[in-house]
Amino acid sequence: MSLVRAKTPERLGKYRLLEEVASGGMGAIYAGLFETPAGDRRVAIKVMHPHLSKVEQYRRMFFDEARVIAGIHHPNVVTILDFGTIDGVDFMVMEWMDSVTLGRVAIDGHRADTLPMWLVLRVIADAARGLHAAHELRDEQGASREIIHRDVSPGNVMVLRSGTAKIIDFGVASASDRLSETTRTGEIKGKVAYMAPEQLRGDDMDRRADVWSLGVLLWEGLAGRRLFRRKGATDAATMHDVLYEDVPEPSWRGEPLPDAIRDVVMSALARDPAERTPNAATVADALERFLYARGEPCGPSQVAAWIERNVAPARDWSTMTPSLSRAGEVSEIGPLGAHEAKQVAPPRTGRRRIAAVVAAVVLLSAASVAFYVARGGGDVSVTIHAPVETPAIEPVALEVPAIEPVALEVPAIEPVALEVPAEATTVESPVVAMSESVAPRMNEPREARAPGRLNVVAIPPASVSVRGRSLGQTPLAAVSLPAGRHTLVLHWEDGSRKTVSVRIQPGETSRVGPIRRDS
Repeated sequence: MSLVRAKTPERLGKYRLLEEVASGGMGAIYAGLFETPAGDRRVAIKVMHPHLSKVEQYRRMFFDEARVIAGIHHPNVVTILDFGTIDGVDFMVMEWMDSVTLGRVAIDGHRADTLPMWLVLRVIADAARGLHAAHELRDEQGASREIIHRDVSPGNVMVLRSGTAKIIDFGVASASDRLSETTRTGEIKGKVAYMAPEQLRGDDMDRRADVWSLGVLLWEGLAGRRLFRRKGATDAATMHDVLYEDVPEPSWRGEPLPDAIRDVVMSALARDPAERTPNAATVADALERFLYARGEPCGPSQVAAWIERNVAPARDWSTMTPSLSRAGEVSEIGPLGAHEAKQVAPPRTGRRRIAAVVAAVVLLSAASVAFYVARGGGDVSVTIHAPVETPAIEPVALEVPAIEPVALEVPAIEPVALEVPAEATTVESPVVAMSESVAPRMNEPREARAPGRLNVVAIPPASVSVRGRSLGQTPLAAVSLPAGRHTLVLHWEDGSRKTVSVRIQPGETSRVGPIRRDS
């Protein structure tokens, strides 16, 4: 039994939890009932993972998402009904959506050759209306809340069986009044293949970043294939394509598009934000003008009829009963996108964390060690982040073999010396930490030992190394390096090479490039 299920009650006040339908990074989603004297209402209940509820930063992020969505009242944005904490369980309650993701609609439709162009345009227009409503949200004083979704992707656009499309998952959205930092310096949050160039570069951005993402969705929905994510490509290669590769002409299954639609797509995909379509409403207006000019109905009723004929039926609500979570089942029905609807598995337990800490202590006692954390870029999601806190560890009994005392000549280490860089958490970008040759001295002030981050862009892409240790292929984002001066060596495939000196400031991000091979 997983930690989530073990600590999640079958009831949260007036809400009855039925079946776990999906599990994501922040929490699990349950089918539930809002019980009232007038009758029961179907709802979706997102329950935060218990181990994350112990970390205040994550709790702020969780409730910030709820507050952001709760302030948006629009038919094309998922509705938040309630949120709070009951008996130590953090939760939010959303409308139940009998729906499928835009990704599923596009994949199934193109495979069967049944997907009509008008339906793609209708769904993207709905999504654009929802995004514009979020972008226009204002506070009680009338000031813009400056909301940017930052994660507009096929899994975050839900197509209801009633025919309406809704934007979901504002978990990494930025807003002027969020209590938590959704992105620290040098971090990238979202899915690389759908991120705007300015978002990948770490530049200032506004609502036009979401317009770029809409453009990618539109291009892919029409063409029936991926725009920037090539099969087998790494996140670094995808980042390079987003930043530098020419955007191919959009098409409808290989055939040229009408000029009006082609212009909408290419304007949304202008790399310079100043030349891009200024807002999502303009995208929706242009698409709807084209649809109305067809002279045929293409509203929710027509979308619903196509979904009914061409997409697998939803799970039967009547089969959902308390505590009947089906381990390993994948569901795209409900408020989660495909990227979060993954196999239900227990989160990392305290025992594993303690074992990891024990291993780190042993290594640090023996010598200065390289902290090397890297995970290959997935096709679905990338989140480069570094929490400033770690969850509290419950005391557990560890059975470890007895270790005979041995004589080790090691320098004395003060208790505060074990300072694992914040970046030594799960990331999806090449990351390198302290190497033996550049590790700071243990008696230096703590501020001097704090690492910084490095972003590198090279044209064409190059391999980057420091003191003989590879940092990976450009573009690099949020690479962790100890504070101080470093010499970067860039290697190109033709044998060319350049060296660049950079100073890393503690806790800050240094940007290098673009470095051109031929300049």
